Amino acid sequence: MYYEDAKENAAFERCTDVITNMIMKYGPVLKRKWAVDEWLRNIHVECFGTKNEWRSFMAEDKKRKLLLQ
Repeated sequence: MYYEDAKENAAFERCTDVITNMIMKYGPVLKRKWAVDEWLRNIHVECFGTKNEWRSFMAEDKKRKLLLQ
């Protein structure tokens, strides 16, 4: 028993059931997404270095595209 009121206990149980079901349903998908995001960040750092280097690369790329128009 979590609360003195039976209605509050029932509401709490429903809430925990919903949260548990969401974790079971979406947890593996989120875990895969986080793994892919981490993998991409590692590739990004290996290819482009730090965030500042990436911003510099993108700024230069944008300038090149504007010049070609």
